[in-house]
Formats: sequence, structure tokens, C-alpha cells
Amino acid sequence: MIQDMHLHSNYSDGQNTLEEVIICAISLGINKVCFTDHVWKTSEWVEDYLDEIEYLRIKYQTNIDIIAGVEAKLLNLDGEIDLDDSLYNKKVRVVAAIHRIPLGEGKFLKSSEINQDLSYSRKSWLKAFKSFKNNPRIDCIAHPFYLLDQMKINKNDEDWWKEISDTLEQLPAYIEYNVKYNNSIVPEWLWNKFSNRVFPASDSHSTFELQDRFYELFIANQRFNQAV
Repeated sequence: MIQDMHLHSNYSDGQNTLEEVIICAISLGINKVCFTDHVWKTSEWVEDYLDEIEYLRIKYQTNIDIIAGVEAKLLNLDGEIDLDDSLYNKKVRVVAAIHRIPLGEGKFLKSSEINQDLSYSRKSWLKAFKSFKNNPRIDCIAHPFYLLDQMKINKNDEDWWKEISDTLEQLPAYIEYNVKYNNSIVPEWLWNKFSNRVFPASDSHSTFELQDRFYELFIANQRFNQAV
């Protein structure tokens, strides 16, 4: 089975319709997809989005397995994400992400500010990442390590990855192996240790990106098939 558990449509910042992405995925031989369009607590289109996914799920059920999901950013150090509480009670896969590093009191460390003080940025990111354990309703953490490349973290930083490993042991959520980003900074032993909790994902925002990233996605599926 080939799956892609992180896709975007034009309901948020993707370029293609849900159906266009589905048709592309089928043509590539992908068996299972999850749409994870970006949402905010103020998003007013979510019901239409979920209804359309359900319609398409039934329409293409003999060709592909389609899951409804949403991606919401981490808001604070309590593990709260930018998602309306009502969505937790529906059949929606909740994907959380650190897009900007929350510092508390409504403040964030922007990506453009990370290099100003790497030690501070690393400590702030780690505190934010650990806060996910306060929200057991999160199903998966999107592109969990993508900001670390900018923080000059690499696979040889043994103490750092030991702390990440200890943190992941406390988190109930799955994590992504997102082929859009540089995963080589993560040591192999960490991927291997949590392989049964890893979902392959492309984070594609268009059919072109899905086609372009398919080979890497295929390889990731061969490696991480326990979470299917």
C-alpha cells in the first residue's frame, strides 16, 4: 500500500481541487490519502470541505481510500492548536504543526528570527514540542523536525536526539516522515525506533508537487509500512 497522509487543496493554500488531487493520486498508484488543509478557529469553510471529502470518498471508494483531516498550528505552550473544539468530536484526523514557535503570552518566534540566537531558538522549540503531550486529541504531528535544519541541528547531536526520543515516548501522537523536508538531519536510529508511529507524507500543495515528490514518497512507504 502507498499512502500520502498530508495533502492540501484549494480550500486552504493548495492550487488544485480535492477531486483533481484525488485523480492525480490514483494515476500514480497511491492507495490512501489524507487531506490536511490548513484551518484556523475562524475558518468558515470547514463543513463544506468535510462534506465534499465525504462525497468524494464514496465516489472513489473502489479506487482509493480518502480520509478527512485538518492541519492546525500550535498556539501556546499548553498544547492548544488553532482548531475549533467541535472538530475534535467529528471523524476528522487532527494534524498539529509548529509553524511558528510559541513563546507564551501570545508571542511567537518567527522563522526569520531563529538564527539571531540559536541557543534560545533551540530551547524555545523544544519547550513547544514537548507541549504536544498536553493535547492527547492530536492524531499526528506534521513535519515535526523541519525547523531544526535552520537551527543547525544535525544527526550527530546525540544529546539533542536523546531528549527528542524521550519526548516522543511520552507523546500519544504519530509523526510524519515528510518528504518535502530534509530528513537526513534525523539519526537513523530515531526513525527506526518509532517506525511503527511514522506516516509517509508529501505535504503537496498541487498535483505537480505530488507527481514531483512521488518517488521519495514511494521509498518512504517502503520503509514505514507499519503505520498503514
